[in-house]
Amino acid sequence: MHEVLHRLGDLTAAETYAEQAVHASSGTHLRGQAHRLATLAQVQEDRGNAEIAAATGQQMLDRTEGMESGRIHDRVTGLVRALAPYDTADVRTFCERAELQLHRDQ
Repeated sequence: MHEVLHRLGDLTAAETYAEQAVHASSGTHLRGQAHRLATLAQVQEDRGNAEIAAATGQQMLDRTEGMESGRIHDRVTGLVRALAPYDTADVRTFCERAELQLHRDQ
């Protein structure tokens, strides 16, 4: 559903849907939580909320520390690339931590 809303350009609804998915994921496995957080962070970045996306990305990294997954690796890499143009302290902190984690988990 998030992807449909995103493609339709309704980023507000896409973000709401992604937020609900994150809140509903507390009882799911860490990998599922990480994917839902990655989706939410991407929508937040798409809406221009880089600081919020970086904070959501930090939550994703908390769940993926030491996790070996090509798809998670791709999600983290994608968020780092999306946030790279934003030069803020929180974004830099997220990107630095993500890069360290990506290299450590290879």
